[in-house]
Amino acid sequence: MSYVGVALQPDDDWVMRQTTSDRPWGIRWTLFSSPDDLDFADDLALVSYTHQHMQEKTTRLSMFSQEVGLNSSQKKTEVMMMNVPKPSPVKMNGQNLPLPKEFTYLGSTVRHDGEAGSDIRSHLNRARNTCRMLSNVWKSSQYSTKIKLRLYLSCVLSTLLYGSEYWRMTEKLSTFQTKNLRRILRKFWSETISNQHLLAHCNQDSMGTIIMQGQRGWI
Repeated sequence: MSYVGVALQPDDDWVMRQTTSDRPWGIRWTLFSSPDDLDFADDLALVSYTHQHMQEKTTRLSMFSQEVGLNSSQKKTEVMMMNVPKPSPVKMNGQNLPLPKEFTYLGSTVRHDGEAGSDIRSHLNRARNTCRMLSNVWKSSQYSTKIKLRLYLSCVLSTLLYGSEYWRMTEKLSTFQTKNLRRILRKFWSETISNQHLLAHCNQDSMGTIIMQGQRGWI
């Protein structure tokens, strides 16, 4: 089981080094690495396998932050426990931190049960909106198919697959891809072409392959 706490204020490297030093509190990621935290700009996620480790890290984080004049915002700090039937609260400065079933971190929806369905739906909606904004481009004969495919990759597919490294493949993702490639190639329902031939004609990998490659690169 893993515990994730998110704090938005402390961004001092010294604070994190003091918080995690000399204590094996991280999660096993590879054979030789066990990260204690995930940092992005002023966002901070602490990760641990046990409640005790997370509580100690949270307490030390708050203590060392105060030493350098930084504040851990309790309003912006949440704890998510993965696959824990009866979670115990984690305290910061004597107060219990919220235990939501899901929250948004770096644009992705993270759930306590690891389910990615809501995150996939959210990204599909964003990608569909991007496609609609480019509808005049797809219809235009002024742009070559090559340019349209490059726009699709850089604008649409990147929007859809942001943060997809933990997703499981679903039929909705494949349908989204093939539907839009047919639209770009102007292949209508009356023109029969298999999805395999469609992907080969566009020089595109299947959605399952793309997601798997992203997962391998992430690990």
